[in-house]
Amino acid sequence: MTVKIIELISGEKLIGNVIASDNLILMVENIFAIIPQSQMQNGPVTFGFGPWPIFRNENEEKAFEINKSSIVIIYDPNFGIMDHYNRQIAQQSGLILPPSLKVSPGKTTIIS
Repeated sequence: MTVKIIELISGEKLIGNVIASDNLILMVENIFAIIPQSQMQNGPVTFGFGPWPIFRNENEEKAFEINKSSIVIIYDPNFGIMDHYNRQIAQQSGLILPPSLKVSPGKTTIIS
């Protein structure tokens, strides 16, 4: 599985499993839009995931082709976003994962 963050020229930020690629198209499954949430003053930026495309038929469509001319940048997600993504996929599959670890300099915390 090659999970990547994909930023589109429209400004949308997506996360998904890249399953194929050629010169023109990126094929991505288990794809979500990364949606920024409101943040408290001087607080950390938070985010959530939403369906992408927003009106897709979740029972039928599993992978989507994204034209590479619509992509600004592709990169690896950080630990926090990757953990959130894995939990979202597990929840859809009915799996139960162990608690998350919150890692910060000099301190590791379990988040339940």
